[in-house]
Amino acid sequence: MPVLLLSRGDPKSKDVLRRALTARYGIGAPALDTLCIAFTGRTRLKVGPITTWVPVEGRVRFRFPFAASWEYTVRPAGLPLHHVRVAFDGSRICRQQPGKPPVADDNSSVNAMRQQVWANTTALLCPLSGSAIELKAVNDHRLVVTHTEHGTHVAMQLNPDYTVSAIETSTTDPADGIQKPYRLEFSGGQRLIDGLMLPHTITMYWGDEIDCELHPVRADINPEIDDSAFQIA
Repeated sequence: MPVLLLSRGDPKSKDVLRRALTARYGIGAPALDTLCIAFTGRTRLKVGPITTWVPVEGRVRFRFPFAASWEYTVRPAGLPLHHVRVAFDGSRICRQQPGKPPVADDNSSVNAMRQQVWANTTALLCPLSGSAIELKAVNDHRLVVTHTEHGTHVAMQLNPDYTVSAIETSTTDPADGIQKPYRLEFSGGQRLIDGLMLPHTITMYWGDEIDCELHPVRADINPEIDDSAFQIA
């Protein structure tokens, strides 16, 4: 797999990634430069004095390795729709979100968002190419993946069959500005969606708290994405 020839790491580390790629994609891992994924699911939202589960649907777009945008709508029963847009071009965060500043470009916020995006990127496996990618196997089923240009790193936990079980890192929770463990867990097996093999269920945690449970429903591989998608006016 060409991705293994470009990443840095010892033979064992590359072998762990090779097994993970094979478990996800077989012998033909796609080359990803951009990606759009639509999803449905549920998220936790504070409604009045309580926090409850509400339905959510939306999409996430990536330009690898670090540009990403999220657009989603939550539908609390009996209340107006709650629509959120967040865009990150690698150096500036833009938001259309109640209670949040429209722009953040300080180093702390940018580094935290870059770390979160890197966790999402690593979960897809395919963009892990280039001399800036460093692999280090902790054991046969755990791999630390670092983007050396920015020092962003995550731990990838694999199941016994080498499918991805979880991605773990630590970064700032945008909800409260507190540094916390950030974790993506994958369950329900894998399924082919528009030519891309993806986990059935993705569960996001901040610390010990579940933030959302998402199910990919559509995928668009290497679409043309305008710069404006990552730079909300």
